[in-house]
Amino acid sequence: MKIKIELQSLGDDGYHLFCKVKVNGKKCRALIDTGASKSVIGKKLIEKLKVEEYKVKGDNQMTGIHPGEVNVAFAKIDSIAFGNLKFKNLITGLIDLEHVNLQYKTLNIEPFELILGGDILSKGKAVIDYKNKFLKLVK
Repeated sequence: MKIKIELQSLGDDGYHLFCKVKVNGKKCRALIDTGASKSVIGKKLIEKLKVEEYKVKGDNQMTGIHPGEVNVAFAKIDSIAFGNLKFKNLITGLIDLEHVNLQYKTLNIEPFELILGGDILSKGKAVIDYKNKFLKLVK
């Protein structure tokens, strides 16, 4: 399946890629992050979806979008859908994305609610076509 992507310029710092998805049936905007090992959902979206935190055993430390290591919570998502293509029963990271969205606002970039990471991108055998602006996923 081909999903239309949007390339947002970060000035001299390159580009970020975005696409539209449905999380548990709710439309949202997602940042495509090929460097993220796991998909992460924003706390505001979790509140809208009325999903509770998911308890995992072991270490809840992650590095990435925040400086240094942070304690991260998790959420169990019923589905993340790209049109008819659905990924079901996913455990995602759960963090506050507001600091990133505030920074994006200074660049006139729309806020996002989900980071698509390597877990979904690898399951979907992702191919990004920058020229034609689409993300190809298969299941």
